[in-house]
This record gives sequence, structure tokens and C-alpha cells, in this order.
Amino acid sequence: WALVRLSDTRPVRFADVPWLIAPRSFEAECPFPEGFSPIAAFTDDVHALCYVPSSGIDKNGHLNNARYWDLVFAGARSAGLPAGNVRTIEIGYQKALFAGETVDLHYRTVDGAVHFCGYVTKDGATARAFYGHYRSE
Repeated sequence: WALVRLSDTRPVRFADVPWLIAPRSFEAECPFPEGFSPIAAFTDDVHALCYVPSSGIDKNGHLNNARYWDLVFAGARSAGLPAGNVRTIEIGYQKALFAGETVDLHYRTVDGAVHFCGYVTKDGATARAFYGHYRSE
């Protein structure tokens, strides 16, 4: 893979784009991106702890996007929520997940849809890693 400028097709040096390789921080909270409305407050009433399996790690070193649903449905089953025969799904990714991390999944059912938020904690700071909703038949 090579990064090239479209204007002259010359290779781009990383020194020319410092934001591309700048260290990223682990913020405590991220706003929801456009298109995702805030979800009613989650509580500790319905939640499950799930571990990120090494079997789901891709070549980039983090959990493959398609494998987030394994965590969502495993947590939903352990919390007694529907987790099969899904008709619609939507998910937003905010933080990469790595093998061995613990995800605290919080759930809320609103109008027949199961909403969820997955949180990770590192060095005392908690951040939302992903969120979304699904509807089962």
C-alpha cells in the first residue's frame, strides 16, 4: 500500500501529514456522530461483561468490525434479552477493541428494539467503544 497525492500521483511522506501518525488519546467520552440520536440513559440494571476474544482479532490488531455482534449477542443472551432472528441492526464504532479487554455492555429495550452501549475502561478512564440497536423478529 502507498499513500499518493491525487494532484500529481507522488507518494506522500508521513512527515507531510503529522495528524495521520499522531498518538491518539483514550478520551473519557465521545459525542455521538451525526445521524445517531442520543439513547435514553442506560443504567446498571441490564448489563453484561464480555471479553474480547483473540479469535476475533484482525490483521490490524483489533477486533474485526463484523465480530462486534458476537459480543453484543453474547451479552444480550446472558442478560436474558432476545439475540436471534435479527431483522434490523445498526452499530456505530468509536474505539478499537483489543484481545483480552473487558467490555461492559449496557442494554435498554425501547419500543421493541434492543439498544446497547459497550464501554471499556483503561487506566481509570471509561470510554464508549461502540453503540447501536437491533430488532429481533
